[in-house]
Amino acid sequence: MTLHVDECGPMFGVDSKTHIRQWEVDGEIKEFRGNIGVVVNPEDIESFEAEYDSIMFELFDDFDVEREKIVYKSHEIGRLFPGNPSKIRAFHIRFARKMLNVEDIKVNYFFTTINTKYLEDSKISVFGEYGRPTRKIEVKSFLNMIEGYYNVLCAWKLTQITGLFGCTFIFDGMEGIHPTKAWEELIKNNNIRIVYSGDHTDPLLSTADLLVKHLDIFLKDDYNPLNEESIENIITYEDKVDSQNIFYNYIGNPDLEHIKPIRDDPYTLMDLSQYIRRPIIFVSKGSVPKQRMVLENLPIYYDIFDKAYSLKASVRIYDPGKDSQIIGSDPQIMDYFLPLTGEADEQYELLKRGGANIQKLTL
Repeated sequence: MTLHVDECGPMFGVDSKTHIRQWEVDGEIKEFRGNIGVVVNPEDIESFEAEYDSIMFELFDDFDVEREKIVYKSHEIGRLFPGNPSKIRAFHIRFARKMLNVEDIKVNYFFTTINTKYLEDSKISVFGEYGRPTRKIEVKSFLNMIEGYYNVLCAWKLTQITGLFGCTFIFDGMEGIHPTKAWEELIKNNNIRIVYSGDHTDPLLSTADLLVKHLDIFLKDDYNPLNEESIENIITYEDKVDSQNIFYNYIGNPDLEHIKPIRDDPYTLMDLSQYIRRPIIFVSKGSVPKQRMVLENLPIYYDIFDKAYSLKASVRIYDPGKDSQIIGSDPQIMDYFLPLTGEADEQYELLKRGGANIQKLTL
């Protein structure tokens, strides 16, 4: 698969999620919340993608399930084995151990917990850029807030640890993210690409997604504190994984000035437009409600993502309200519009007549 010309230097795929662990004490539900992320760095992207394909081929054969598309995200693995959590778990274990034992790949795990004893009033001050009002929020609210841009924080922290710059960081679709000092430093020295539906279409982001889900599955059964040691024990369980190229990193209290949001108004899609991987395939079913849910049950669903894989494209369900900011706005790279209804055809004609740099896609 050919890289875009601006995706140069060392390549890093990033994905993350909020880890939530619940238990009951005397009839009361207790909850622990933290953020976890994974950054995958292959030495050679083409060799890596061949390795990914080989691992997937072997696993689908071993589990005797049909491989209907090239790239899979964790959620789709769950759909392969409905009502069978042990097989879902086993698939993630097998994938993680095979991928983590590939020699030419480095993997960094990240986690965030906040120690309230170092905070004033056990709260975190957010916003406040250019003398604007600050606001104090609970730690739980803060962890929820950074979930939307935790990919950015993992990438930023990696550059702080390693001193790397001039790298390409690929993020699985982000929008509505808050401005932070971490983001400003990251984009200043590196090439950023946001790939919508990236874990459906890009083997690097699929790998990051599957690895972070593998960690999350096992953390839910682990009642040790979330730290480097507990994560390492899960990943290298009984030396099943070669630990030479695996690293564990904390993002937390010492980093608050860089990771907290500095403004309460998030970036718009237009603000992020220059960082979105083009082309984008916009899929439309007109005004049909719950379009993604409908689309996931159509035979064409897998074909769309395989096409995106071949084009190295992002995929978005077309939302006229939001996507009018970015659709066909790059004069150098033409976007695609896939209409699935007559009404969607009319949307395409309107966009085309309005000057959007788009092309109708048929499958």
